[in-house]
Amino acid sequence: GQLSGGQQQRVALARALVADPQVILYDEPLSNLDARLRDTMRTLLRAIHDQVGVTALYVTHDQLEAMVLSDRVCVMNEGEIVQQGVPRDLYDRPSDLFVAEFVGQANMLPVLAADTAAITIAAGIVLQVPAANRRSAALRAQKLVIRHHQVRLIDNDDDDATADNVFAASVRDVMYLGDRIRYTLELGAGC
Repeated sequence: GQLSGGQQQRVALARALVADPQVILYDEPLSNLDARLRDTMRTLLRAIHDQVGVTALYVTHDQLEAMVLSDRVCVMNEGEIVQQGVPRDLYDRPSDLFVAEFVGQANMLPVLAADTAAITIAAGIVLQVPAANRRSAALRAQKLVIRHHQVRLIDNDDDDATADNVFAASVRDVMYLGDRIRYTLELGAGC
C-alpha cells in the first residue's frame, strides 16, 4: 500500500516475467500514471521486452504508447481490425480516415474535386499531386490528410515561394508547446 503507481507497475511486471510466460497481456497499464512517469515506464517496458524477448499484446488508446512500444500495431474500429502494420506505415499511409484521425494528429481538409494530378480543396486551392503519389485512390478522396510535419512556413523571399503547393496563409493562432510551436493557419474561406 505504500508503493507509488510506477513502483506498483514494476512489481506487476516482475511478477509476470518471473513465470517465464510466452505472452504477456497488457490492458492500458500506464493509464493512471502522470505524464513524466508514463514516459519513464514506456522506456522501461520497451527496454525490458527488447532484453527478455517475450511477446506482448498491449491494448491502449494512447497512440504515442502504441507507436513507441510496438513492433506491429493493429487499429480496431467497432471490434474490427481496420489496419495493421509497423507504426510508421500506419502513421504515414493510413488505410482510411478513421486510422488517419486515430493515429497521430492531422489536418483534414474537404476535397471538392480530384484527379490523378491535382486535388482541389476549399477556397478553390489546387494542390499538385507528385507523380510518385498518383493513384486511383485520389479520385475517390473525400478528405485530404496533411500531417503537421508536412507543412513548412516560408516567407515571400524564400526561393521555394514559387514552387508547387505553396500558398499564402494568415496566422490565426500561435501556441507554444515547449518542444515545438503550433501555428493555426487560414488559407482562405473555409480552409
